Amino acid sequence: MTPLECLQDDIEDGMIDGDDENMQELLKLLQSVGASRSPLFSLIDDEDAGGVDIMITDHWDSCSCEFERKTGYYPLHYAVDKLLASCEGDTKDGRSENLLSIIRSFLEAGADPNAEPEKKTRREEEMSNEDGSDHLLHRTCVALYDSYSSSWSGTAFERCLEQVASLLVQYGAIPSQPTCLMLHDACRRGKLSMATFLVETVGIDPNTIGRQGLTPLHFASRSGQVDIVQWLLAYEPRAGVSGSKVDPSLKDDRGKTAIEAARVNNRAAVVSLLEGLGSKEKQ
Repeated sequence: MTPLECLQDDIEDGMIDGDDENMQELLKLLQSVGASRSPLFSLIDDEDAGGVDIMITDHWDSCSCEFERKTGYYPLHYAVDKLLASCEGDTKDGRSENLLSIIRSFLEAGADPNAEPEKKTRREEEMSNEDGSDHLLHRTCVALYDSYSSSWSGTAFERCLEQVASLLVQYGAIPSQPTCLMLHDACRRGKLSMATFLVETVGIDPNTIGRQGLTPLHFASRSGQVDIVQWLLAYEPRAGVSGSKVDPSLKDDRGKTAIEAARVNNRAAVVSLLEGLGSKEKQ
């Protein structure tokens, strides 16, 4: 630990009064000489993709296991978090592209996209999200979900988020339970772009079971989301992609199919679609 990290730990543990004027001056002094940040994290802060590549080439064995003391983030976490925090639709200055390049470099060098941040204290360990909602892929998908529904839609920043999620999946990121359940929410709310991305890029099975045994088709049917239902019924898995065709015969925990959910909720257009599918299958 650096002197600054020791001081910060003692303040967090209540051993030192962080509001004391002398302590504040000491913190500022240590921070001013860069005691709080390793060269690698400083390069990420500066969004220096070339500098990061040099560090990776020359010192990957040591820098791959570094983590930033304040956040507990490893270099990959730190770079993704910095990109997500920028939330900029206009990337003419190249900031998002530089961070994307840094993220790609870390993954190509072997950074684990499924690694969890270091827990710094027992309290943080107890409060950690064990359901996977703090995983890199999930956090990226949450930002993308927001982007599809905001003024960022169609911007370079949104495309950058898509590329980050795609890279994480390409290098082995596994969708957590909250990420899989995001598909159900997208289908329920009629978010076709997000549903498509989660299935076709992230690789979530379109028949995945959620609460009360409901599938994405159940959610879309009972909410009357015609576009989503049409897309789900027409979905064909690409070669080499996990998942399967949507099965409209699947039943929820109450033994009800998607068409029954649509009927109960008076979703006539959806009922017609599903009845038409049944007629075709009989032929």
